[in-house]
Amino acid sequence: MFSNKSLQLINTSKKQFFVFGTTLVWIFLLILIVSEAFNTRDRDIERAQVQTENISKLLEKELLSVFKLIDHSLFHIRDQYLLNLKKSHLENLNSLLVEEKNRIPNLLSFKLIDQQGNLFADNLPIKKQVNYNDRDYFQNFIKNQTDHLFISDPLMSRTSNTWVIVLARPIFDAKKRFLGLVIGTIETDYFQKMISQVNIGKDGLISISNQNDLHLARIPISKELVGSKILIGPFVSGFKEAQISFTDINFQSPIDHKRRIGGALFNSHYNFIVKVAYSTDELLLGWKKRAIIILSVFFIIVIGFYIFLYRFLISLMEIEIREQHSLQTAKLASLGEMSSAIAHEINNPLAAIAGQVHLLKRLISSSDPDYILKSNEYLEKINNNVKRITKIIFGLKSFSRDSFNDPLKIVSLKSILDESLSLCEERLKNNAITVALNTFSNIEIECKEIQLEQVFVNLINNSFDAIKDKDEKWIKITVTELDSTVEIIFQDSGLGLPQEIIDRVMEPFFTTKVNGQGTGLGLSISAGIIKNHQGKFFIDKSNKHTTFCITLPKKITS
Repeated sequence: MFSNKSLQLINTSKKQFFVFGTTLVWIFLLILIVSEAFNTRDRDIERAQVQTENISKLLEKELLSVFKLIDHSLFHIRDQYLLNLKKSHLENLNSLLVEEKNRIPNLLSFKLIDQQGNLFADNLPIKKQVNYNDRDYFQNFIKNQTDHLFISDPLMSRTSNTWVIVLARPIFDAKKRFLGLVIGTIETDYFQKMISQVNIGKDGLISISNQNDLHLARIPISKELVGSKILIGPFVSGFKEAQISFTDINFQSPIDHKRRIGGALFNSHYNFIVKVAYSTDELLLGWKKRAIIILSVFFIIVIGFYIFLYRFLISLMEIEIREQHSLQTAKLASLGEMSSAIAHEINNPLAAIAGQVHLLKRLISSSDPDYILKSNEYLEKINNNVKRITKIIFGLKSFSRDSFNDPLKIVSLKSILDESLSLCEERLKNNAITVALNTFSNIEIECKEIQLEQVFVNLINNSFDAIKDKDEKWIKITVTELDSTVEIIFQDSGLGLPQEIIDRVMEPFFTTKVNGQGTGLGLSISAGIIKNHQGKFFIDKSNKHTTFCITLPKKITS
């Protein structure tokens, strides 16, 4: 398990920004997918409406063909009737009606009705006397004696006992006197058979009605509705007002209460309405399945991504923890290497303090007239040695603490170098190694102070280990300020590194020291620290002496 402090590593601003950014991308993609899904839905609806318009026009064409053919026969029968009337050959009328009926198989019958409404000629055998003066088509011509085609509402035939519609034209003599009617009757079953041949889906709708909203035929089949008034929507009156022939419709049926999408066509010449509509549920079923599959795949990918992201961030956290541990291990290893020198450096002022205390005790027991003056002198020396020990311990404490999560701060580069040299001072002095640090102006850089101090101490220690047994022993540190960067060069009296060592010296756990004297982490961790500070860390191969170069920006970009 990780400690709370370690778990906080995952909540750094970069990781939070990354998670937030990817979440925004997923949300944006989801919006695009949903938007495209609804666009696809709209396109499916548009295609359905185009299809319903085409089907409506095909049905209209079929109806117009039948109505025109019947109307043409009505003209022919009327003309023949008037001709036979003049020639007194009325006995040929029934034969004429049969002949015209045979030309139109879809027609039930042709009939001739006199001015009193009595049936006097029929292509079917006349079994009884029938009067039609109460029919709306007969009354229409009694009231309005003009020559026009009249199409009746659905009605029950008095001769065949089936639902029919009647197409009627008046018969006038040469003096415009009303002589009767010639009519053709079509069974509503004909319209039902015609629309039944069209596949509109299980719950799709095709209906034919007249301008009075009276039902002629319908799919799904509802024979009991023939002749009934059906409220098929405000678009019927809209047809007449806007003088349009087709409109898209989206409605809920008052009969079976199913919602449908399609179109309605109005023929103003013969005053009939063809309505074709797909069931909304059936039409959008495929779209719903596709949308569910796409969204399911999307959310599976998103969930998989965030599982991967979580594991990836945990892996990063573990790497950071290992890096932190390695950093601390290398730091403590450096302290271990310097421990004898540090102990000696602390032991010297302690010995001085002990000597001053001994002299102070002797002074107290004597009667020396300069007692006060000499006491102050001894106490001042003791105080200076205590300050020296305090400085050493403070430096060790700062250097050895975990600096992995330190914030970036603006720090004087000279103070970092001075602290690094103070930790190594006694060790270098005891081995007669001289250190030269060039004079430079006060340069401030943004950094993690303790981490840079670790890099500098590591380079000084490496130089110490490399030259301590040589005749010529020196370390030179050169600081050069550029426009936005600082260059720090560590050079010692060593004669450089072989090429095969240079190629591997930055690798973790690689060391040229004997077993037990190095971890092999110093330079690899130093390189990682400089990289995290957006700097460069490399070996100058062109110099005959061992030279490490560091370039650091004065200000770290976010």
